[in-house]
Amino acid sequence: MAEGSQPGGTIANMDSTQAEVVPAVIPVAAEVENVPVPPQNANTGEKRKGGTAGKVFSKWWEHYNKLTVGDQLKAECKYCKKKLLGDPKQGTNHLKNHHERCPKVPRPADIRQQVLQGNLTKEKFQLTPFNFNQEASRKELAKAIIKHEYPLTIVDHEGFRSFCTSLNPCFKMVTRNTIKKDCFVIYDLEKQAIMKLLERNEGRVAITTDMWTSSQKKGFMAITAHYVNNNWSLESRIIRFIYVPSPHTSEVLCDVLLQCLLDWNLDYKLSAITAITALQMMR
Repeated sequence: MAEGSQPGGTIANMDSTQAEVVPAVIPVAAEVENVPVPPQNANTGEKRKGGTAGKVFSKWWEHYNKLTVGDQLKAECKYCKKKLLGDPKQGTNHLKNHHERCPKVPRPADIRQQVLQGNLTKEKFQLTPFNFNQEASRKELAKAIIKHEYPLTIVDHEGFRSFCTSLNPCFKMVTRNTIKKDCFVIYDLEKQAIMKLLERNEGRVAITTDMWTSSQKKGFMAITAHYVNNNWSLESRIIRFIYVPSPHTSEVLCDVLLQCLLDWNLDYKLSAITAITALQMMR
């Protein structure tokens, strides 16, 4: 019986042990069962098109309006109104690239430490913060090419590119086609300014013409306007420098001159026309 009592005692001990362990395990299991499980279709922060499941709406569309031009879908920039491809099959990389380069997109102010530039005016030295402007730098480069007659290929020269990078690494050098367009933009602006100046001037305008031959044996006509401004000072402006194909007869030269005067609205304000190449004009 002593041996039989041992198993009974052992079972009793095991039962008592289990009785002590079970109450400690039950609350933990209850807490695990009460933990909420998120649904499979929970919102993960991605925007979807019209509630359609499975199609993620790119954040770049927030900056564009969807348009239908003919039978094509277009994406119109909300800032510069430029129209891009809007077909979903095209992706959104082109929308992202345009938004990052669009000059009319409002940008956050640069709060980093700024460079100070000194200005000496009327014996006074002033320090003002300097902000780099890519468009302004491009304009100054175009002005330098026009003023000093630099070739357009200067923007392709390795030494010139390295020099500009050493001045400001933020400046992105443009191509020769881009700088050519910038030069024409400056020409149009200067032309409009001179036209308004001549229009406001109360006096008449005298015109002189001259022919010039290049090293390639090509003929060019220079047309200059002379006038007295409202302060009684004589001023002169070259209003046209144009290639004139041969033969340089009087009819050809007169047609070129007349077209220039009509283009500048000076046909009704003329006082005199002087042709330095008068012998050719009379032939």
